[in-house]
Amino acid sequence: MSPADAERSEYAARRSSAATDAKDGLNPNALSHPCLHNRRRAIATSQEAQMTDQPEPTAPPRGVKEITLFDRRTDTDTSTETVTLERKGDLLIAGRDLGETPKKFWGKPEYEYWRRIDKADVPRVLLGLIKERFDSHASFQEWLEANGIDSEFHSWNS
Repeated sequence: MSPADAERSEYAARRSSAATDAKDGLNPNALSHPCLHNRRRAIATSQEAQMTDQPEPTAPPRGVKEITLFDRRTDTDTSTETVTLERKGDLLIAGRDLGETPKKFWGKPEYEYWRRIDKADVPRVLLGLIKERFDSHASFQEWLEANGIDSEFHSWNS
């Protein structure tokens, strides 16, 4: 095989590889570059782009009745807040602060607080949060899918 044929063969192989990668959503220009570093960067960039196009899962797994809103720890303090759907249907938001900061404000190193929402108002909270968070059926559907939550869609037309 002549050097020119070998070069054409290598080019054809790169183009074929780039076309396959382009189908997979990767940047074919960067992938056809002979430098492996650029290939890795193109793949990583493509994966990042694919990941940012989808909503990040935020719902807890099925059956979970409590989530942690935050759990912060420093050298002198610990602060935690949780949200719990209680057995009788109330929603409880509770927090606990330990350390120097509560001691400065309250004179004791421990401070606990909670807010209970009656089960009769939990649907209002849920509907209000959905209205604030989502601007369309499509954005709500994307969130459901990103969180692995099954739903049924129906439509009718006359």
